[in-house]
Amino acid sequence: KSLSNRENAETQARARGDTEAPAKPKRMDTSALQMSRKIGLLDIYGFEVFENNSFEQLCINYANEKLQQVFNKHMFSEEQKAYQQERIEWKHIDFQDNQSIIDVLDKRPFGIFCLIDSECNTPGGTDGGIVKNVLDKHAHKKKK
Repeated sequence: KSLSNRENAETQARARGDTEAPAKPKRMDTSALQMSRKIGLLDIYGFEVFENNSFEQLCINYANEKLQQVFNKHMFSEEQKAYQQERIEWKHIDFQDNQSIIDVLDKRPFGIFCLIDSECNTPGGTDGGIVKNVLDKHAHKKKK
């Protein structure tokens, strides 16, 4: 859990656009949780912002994004294809696909969850190892 909480704190820093890698403590630095770091994932109702985000909250947000993707695919893509096949007149609805958000979290081999899992299964894995791996794989990506 310490590794996960530290990783979430680093993800929050990355989401804010911080470019410097933070110190790499061997144990969870609880003072990091006291800082004003936040992460928000866009879902159908907007951004969720909490004073402190836990790894559990990241997992909840991830599940919401996956559910939103299923909803979008069915309601927008599949229904519009059916309308087209049945020659029903309608106004095309553009929607934003959230696949890029989901990929950052779960795409193999470098999604954040995959990197956490890998570091947790590495003998002597540390919070710093997760942070380094995430920054190595995702620091070059630009915010949209």
